Amino acid sequence: GSTCVAALQSGRRYIGIELLEQYHRAGQQRLAAVQRAMQQGAANDDWFMPEAA
Repeated sequence: GSTCVAALQSGRRYIGIELLEQYHRAGQQRLAAVQRAMQQGAANDDWFMPEAA
């Protein structure tokens, strides 16, 4: 799951393989949470002020 999450966050494609079903489920849940977070964006995404940079 960790490798898939890192790939997702860096915009890479990934394939995940787990031996145990419990790890597979945990990985799916973690990936879904990361995908939701990436779609929502950060709470301060619209706070950038170019004139202050």
